[in-house]
Amino acid sequence: RQQADATAEHQRRLEEKWAQKEAARLAGVAERGAKAGKHVEEVKAKVGDVQRQQADATAEHQRRLEETLAQKEAARLAGVAERGAKAGKHFEEVRAKVGDVQRQQADAT
Repeated sequence: RQQADATAEHQRRLEEKWAQKEAARLAGVAERGAKAGKHVEEVKAKVGDVQRQQADATAEHQRRLEETLAQKEAARLAGVAERGAKAGKHFEEVRAKVGDVQRQQADAT
């Protein structure tokens, strides 16, 4: 009878230890899961920040490209206008000289 009681007590203690260890294991699993979840959220936040920064940098780069292109286009148009004005002035000078030469030839005859 005593041996059966001792065996039963031993069995009960083993089961109690096993239950405690199982509870500790489950608590560890839950803690690691919570840590992993927190880490995942932190990584998602960082990824979002990096993506926003990249989008901002891309938009800024695009804006600078467009600004540079507009400046170059304005400079090109100014050059075209200047060359047009010079050509017009030259044309008028040539026309005046031709008129002078024609008058001189008409007067000479």
